[in-house]
Amino acid sequence: MNDRTTIVLDGSDAVVTTGGHRLRVVSRDRAGADAGCPVHLLEAALGACITLTLDAVAKNKGIDTTGLEVRLERRPDAEGRTRFAVDIDLGTGRTDRERKILFRCAQLCDVGKILKGDVEIDYRLSD
Repeated sequence: MNDRTTIVLDGSDAVVTTGGHRLRVVSRDRAGADAGCPVHLLEAALGACITLTLDAVAKNKGIDTTGLEVRLERRPDAEGRTRFAVDIDLGTGRTDRERKILFRCAQLCDVGKILKGDVEIDYRLSD
């Protein structure tokens, strides 16, 4: 499956078209306006993917998602690697079995798989 994303520079902003959606991304020094900086979008993509995966599995299993919250913290280390601390709050009223099911499925979100996988980026100039 090939997903195509197109980014066009508009002034100092990047206008992104992906998955049938359009959003404006601003530089780090202007973060807080519009969609935020690209690094924040990466963090948001991971957190949203985990949350939506949890919700889909919970609905399929008949588990209530009231109070569900996912928090992330990006932690670059001295060797140049990046670690994400992911805190998953499932709220109250979940059985141990439900908590285990949801915790396991949270680790299977597609964005997390990409970030943990062997990723290659092939750069080329268009003709």
